[in-house]
Amino acid sequence: MASAAVIQRAFDDLREGRSVQAIAALRLLVQRDPRDMAAVHALGLALVESGQHAQGIHHLERSVQAVPASPVYRSNLGSSLLQIRRFREARVHFEEAVRIDPKYSLAYLGLTIACNQLSDIISGIAAARAGLAVNPGWPEMTRNLAALLEATGRMAEAMDLIRSVASENPLDAGIRTTLLMLTNYADLPATEVASEHLKYRGCVQPLRMPAPQDPDPERPLRVGILSADVRAHPVARFVTALFDAKPQDWTLSVYSLLDAGPDDAEARSFRTRSDAWTEVGMMDDAAISKRIARDGVDVLIDLGGHTAGGRMAVFDRPPAAVTISAIGYPNTTGHPGVAIRVVDSITDPPGSEKACSEHVVRIDPCFLCYTPAAGMPEPAAVPSGPITFGSFNLATKISDSCMALWARVLNAVPDSRLLIKSRFVSDASVGGLLRERFGRQGVPSERLEIVAHVPTQHEHLALYGRVHVALDTMPYNGTTTTCEALWMGVPVVTRLGDRHAARVGASLLAAAGHSKWVAESDDDFVSVATNLVHDAAELARVRTSLRSDLASSALCDRAAYAARWQKVVRDAWRSACRATHGASHG
Repeated sequence: MASAAVIQRAFDDLREGRSVQAIAALRLLVQRDPRDMAAVHALGLALVESGQHAQGIHHLERSVQAVPASPVYRSNLGSSLLQIRRFREARVHFEEAVRIDPKYSLAYLGLTIACNQLSDIISGIAAARAGLAVNPGWPEMTRNLAALLEATGRMAEAMDLIRSVASENPLDAGIRTTLLMLTNYADLPATEVASEHLKYRGCVQPLRMPAPQDPDPERPLRVGILSADVRAHPVARFVTALFDAKPQDWTLSVYSLLDAGPDDAEARSFRTRSDAWTEVGMMDDAAISKRIARDGVDVLIDLGGHTAGGRMAVFDRPPAAVTISAIGYPNTTGHPGVAIRVVDSITDPPGSEKACSEHVVRIDPCFLCYTPAAGMPEPAAVPSGPITFGSFNLATKISDSCMALWARVLNAVPDSRLLIKSRFVSDASVGGLLRERFGRQGVPSERLEIVAHVPTQHEHLALYGRVHVALDTMPYNGTTTTCEALWMGVPVVTRLGDRHAARVGASLLAAAGHSKWVAESDDDFVSVATNLVHDAAELARVRTSLRSDLASSALCDRAAYAARWQKVVRDAWRSACRATHGASHG
């Protein structure tokens, strides 16, 4: 019993962010009795959660070897392997866990996630349904099942599932987060999407924003970034300027919601450029909020919103006097603990404020700044052969209205083809459904080429050498994919929409100096795309000049972008200080 009590205290310490104390206590237990597999296993978990992956997994494997019939040990080992992207090994352990105990629901959740990461969507859906059979109505598993259905293109089914669970659990913030993320992809009226987001307030208890600590408007600032994506992730391409051009009067701290693991070079680079880096993924939301507040962060920038890996509940107890949502989420958060949302005048024109719970701050010309990855290949020549349009976005973003518009473009250019590269389409059901949907729009299968995966980033980018013109998705535009296409010399045609997610393409192209590729109507979209492919000389000129144009454009001007951000942060801090002084004199 003494061992159990020590283990429980250690896990409490981990949740509160006291990993050093937790690991020390567990090491002592193991030293006293190396055969205490509960202690060995707990030490492994603590080491993994503190970022010491190799040591941690060694201890977890020891415990599994010693107690091979424990579904809990196998499932925990699988979860730890997921963290370092050893998905195939993780899957084996989850499968063995549910074989040992078909009612151990947590193993089904891990198996669902592993299958998702391996792009085995059908097996992931089966695992999710099995988990729900064991634990009916389980919100977290329902969220995962909805995400998998969405990945297959079964958006209506995903929406119906999550709406049903949301109606039964109206105050469940996690379920609403999944619903909100789905609405960004769906062909829904913009007013309905905004309304659903603003309902998130109902998941949060009444709160008050904290007053500034030491409310001197001009003093040096402690700025925090909360994110799961400051690593090898698309969001990383747009936050570099905040690190590279950090002013002298900022102390920049990262609170990482996902341990990227030792092999992630981008995470290591961001870590060296920050003043402090804290892994908080193991901590619960309240503990994360307390940690940020205890560190004295003045301004907290959240990059995730309702995306996978985001932790909006951290803001249920606002950890800083100024809280900002930016870059990573294409909508309002709806959370009353997030005070400011950073956008621009194209994505969120004047008059759109009513669709946001936050105070809208515009940093024109663009709310993003693109930093190309190192070592990107040179643009290839314009391809010979049939005209090929392309999209490298998630297939989830190809809504019915988007598909119908693309079909018009293809039908306007005889013998043209469409190259689609997307993560999940290697699954036969996903690729097959995509072909069926295009077939209903009058695009036969032989005019489609679907590519799911290439081994390296270099090969991924080289595929742009086969594309004449890229077509943007709608109502959820591409972001990284748009910038990569431009960097590889491929023009992108976008359709200006009626919400932030549907106007990002227009913002990027305007900042890149190519607003002429922004269509304001469906007819205009068809015209812009077809005119581009019919002008061989212009395509050739664009291919050779687009990278240099982009490099010298506002979209890649990191210094100017950082200066705009510094003004946003300082102005927000000054405003918070004024409000404090006003209250004290009221």
